[in-house]
Amino acid sequence: MDNMLIWNQVEQTDPDMTDKVAFGAFKFTSIDAMYQIKRTTEVLGPCGLGWGIRNQNFEMLTVDPADPHYNLMLYTAQLWYKIDGQEGSLDIAADIELFENTKNGWKRVSDPMKKVRTDALTKGLSWLGFSADVFMGRFDDQKYIQKLQQEKRAEQMRLERGRREGLELASSAQQENIQKLAGQAGLAGADFASWLRETHHTSWSRLTASAAEKVIASLQDLLGKSAA
Repeated sequence: MDNMLIWNQVEQTDPDMTDKVAFGAFKFTSIDAMYQIKRTTEVLGPCGLGWGIRNQNFEMLTVDPADPHYNLMLYTAQLWYKIDGQEGSLDIAADIELFENTKNGWKRVSDPMKKVRTDALTKGLSWLGFSADVFMGRFDDQKYIQKLQQEKRAEQMRLERGRREGLELASSAQQENIQKLAGQAGLAGADFASWLRETHHTSWSRLTASAAEKVIASLQDLLGKSAA
């Protein structure tokens, strides 16, 4: 198994699925949780089948016995996932304050159980590489964000060109699957381009959705023969 198989597929984050958050001098990039769950489902499968959370536990931590406003909620669980029939797991955890001290006095935090669970899940998924570029601080570099935006626009233009020509081009999920299989088969760069042209008489930029399924089947067959 390629140790970077998942990481290389999911480390880049769609800039449109992030927000810049600031608390005074403290600033960070927030990732849309449902985007993370969607990406996880694309790569690992539906929640409950390809991945999931178990052994969830919520616990109250008393910080100041004299003032409950400072109490925390602790959350621990186990994130499990399957790759090629093998199951892996890792412990995840997070905590959350239950009250916020505002200019109008103490205000109860809404949906603390949901928020602390989401925080733990997002951090746990980062250990597998999901949105690693955010956690590695690359979203602090505006040039990096512009590069991602340019790549997204290029992909949108590719799909739009296909629609104008009456072609249903390969989806991003199909492309990622092909890249994963091609990497396992030792086909990359010019070698993959030549194989694609000679075997399927097409190019990467004009690969249709129906042709992509045939390419996937060919690569799986190629990997099966290699294993035999």
